[in-house]
Amino acid sequence: MVHQLTAPPLAKGQHYRMPLDEFLEFVPENWHAEWVDGEGYIFMTTDMRHGRVLMFFLGLVSLYVDLFDLGEVFCPTYSVRLRGGRSYREPDLFVVLKEHRDRIRKNGVHGPADFILEALSDDDPDRDRVEKFREFEAEGVPEYVYVDPRENPDDLIGFFRRDASGTFQLVLPDEQGRYHSEVLPGFWIDPAWLLQDPLPSIIDTIMLIAPDAYRQRLLGGPADPA
Repeated sequence: MVHQLTAPPLAKGQHYRMPLDEFLEFVPENWHAEWVDGEGYIFMTTDMRHGRVLMFFLGLVSLYVDLFDLGEVFCPTYSVRLRGGRSYREPDLFVVLKEHRDRIRKNGVHGPADFILEALSDDDPDRDRVEKFREFEAEGVPEYVYVDPRENPDDLIGFFRRDASGTFQLVLPDEQGRYHSEVLPGFWIDPAWLLQDPLPSIIDTIMLIAPDAYRQRLLGGPADPA
């Protein structure tokens, strides 16, 4: 007799105990979900502000990575698989550099991404600030950034870089308040962008970060990171 699996009544914002293969079978493809150590979580639907912030950074980082041919940019529902398959994460935005394309598989990235950005949500902001922070640090993610799109946040941005000992260190802004990436050479983030309503234009922003390279690309020439 063949045992037929019965899907539980999945609901967003809830946790479920089940094996990963069953979780992936039951969760609709377009739902944002993660699974860690036998427990799956279905993310709540993002609000308008949260979605706009994600679309801004996804567009900006994607354009920059493409401009300099640095690698590939991913977003949910593509996963990062960590801890030998015991953790299935779907970061809001992550980059895999060209030299690590061997980590990219049909069912997700196996191993750490090179650059991860998460936008905090109201339902559980400490999931990104504490739980994922510790896991990404332990798994060797070189740079991890979280931004807070909520109203009146304590901190607009947390930017962390892995040091030689494997520990995340807080990256301090420059004298203009900008946070500079080493994984994406020449790329930087200004927390003031998050205070603007509407958010700044992606094209206007890339012209601030890499004006010469963007003009050069428009003219058909190669671009080199700043």
